[in-house]
Amino acid sequence: WGKEDTEILDFYRAITKARREEKIFADGTVSFVYADADILCYERRRRGEMVVVLINRGHDIYEFHADCKGKDLVSGAESREFMLGAESFIWIKLPDGVDYNVFVTIQKNKIK
Repeated sequence: WGKEDTEILDFYRAITKARREEKIFADGTVSFVYADADILCYERRRRGEMVVVLINRGHDIYEFHADCKGKDLVSGAESREFMLGAESFIWIKLPDGVDYNVFVTIQKNKIK
């Protein structure tokens, strides 16, 4: 005890807080949008709200560009561009009434 990895603990606290605060994770509908060998993308919807879940199981970094601002529910950052790191995920809350097709460009960057 007392030698815990604080970075991992902080990460789990952040995702637990986001999941607890966003009711969409408790009773929102799920629709799978895209899948390939490394990327899985699905959306959760609830009463006009929408969260896009992007999961990267590969070793490449992906960049997503949107026509509107979204909010990363883990970091709290708001942007039109989101980086999806290798072997990671991101939860992006979009403004009410916006559809998933706001993501117009996906760039893959090789890790060197």
